[in-house]
This record gives sequence, structure tokens and C-alpha cells, in this order.
Amino acid sequence: MARAERFKARPGFVGTMDQTAIALAAAAVAVAGTLGGCADLKAATNLRPLAVNPSSPVAEEVEAASRTPAPIPSFASIPPKPTDVRPAGAYKTAVTEVVSERRTFNQWIAANPPVIENTEAYAAAQRAKLASQAPVAPARQAEADAFAQKLRDSAKTPPRKPN
Repeated sequence: MARAERFKARPGFVGTMDQTAIALAAAAVAVAGTLGGCADLKAATNLRPLAVNPSSPVAEEVEAASRTPAPIPSFASIPPKPTDVRPAGAYKTAVTEVVSERRTFNQWIAANPPVIENTEAYAAAQRAKLASQAPVAPARQAEADAFAQKLRDSAKTPPRKPN
């Protein structure tokens, strides 16, 4: 039998897939009908406010507030659309720019990895460069030490986070 003829509709024939779909639909209707009898429609559609706990210290105030009529808002009380909010397209542009900048930055980091080699030679070169400069005056050094000690004294250990 040719492939096209196998899938051609034949009079009085219901395919296996159609039978399965019909059986599943019938089962779903039967389950829904059975479970529908379990639902308490009166309780599900009750729109009355919940009862107030009489032992609550504010029970009387709540009861009084629930009996006081309040103004009902209308659609006219909805505020107008704000004008100082940027449109969605601007948000998309800003996000696209941030993502693009992050990718560029990550590419730069990949192209320029940190070089941590021969640190002793670097330190020696820096010491030689600084050796030609005049040393800090003792009075200036005492000021700096006093300032640093003041900062240390005023510093507090941050609270520990509970584990």
C-alpha cells in the first residue's frame, strides 16, 4: 500500500490516534464530573468578609470599621499614565548596551590576563625608583601614624551573619 493511501481517510474508519484522543477526553469528563461533586460551591463563591476573632484586642475597631461605608473608587479615579517613564524600547536598548559592554570587557580581560611573574625583580625596580626620593619627615610620619591609629580605634567589626 502506498504511503499516501495509508493516511487517506476511509469511510467508517477511526484511526488509533483518534480512538485514544476520544478515550482520554471521555476519561477527563468523567473525572471532572466525579470531582465536581466534591466541591462546595456555596463556600467557594462566598464573598462575605471573614469573621473577626472576638479575642483580638482590636476586634471592636475592626467591626466598627467594617460597618462604616467607604467611598467606592471608580475607573475615573485611576491616575493617568506617567510621562516620566522611558518606553520599553529604551529599556531594551539600555540592557543591550550593558550586555555589549560586559562582553567587550570580558574579551579585554581574556586578551590581557594579569601577569604575575618575576615579582622580585619588579619590587627591586620599584625600591630603586623610590630610593632617590627624600624620606618622610618624622613629624609627618607621626601625623600619618596618629591618623591611622584613630581610624583603627573607630573601626568596628561587622556583625557576623548567622549560618
